[in-house]
Amino acid sequence: MPIFWAHGNADTEIPLRYARNSIEFLEQRLCMTEDVLSYVEYTGLGHEITDVVLNDLSLWLLGIFNRSP
Repeated sequence: MPIFWAHGNADTEIPLRYARNSIEFLEQRLCMTEDVLSYVEYTGLGHEITDVVLNDLSLWLLGIFNRSP
């Protein structure tokens, strides 16, 4: 199952270290690689979704749907 994970480094609700620790767990313990796990950190972004994040998600989804089975 592909995962797109976006996190702002100015998020005051969920600390950045939680996101980084979770990504590390997925990569190291569950052996998830970049072909199924996409993590993007956004400078200055708080606990919100912006047009930039939605655009990145849209591009990621297009890449997922255009992959060969």
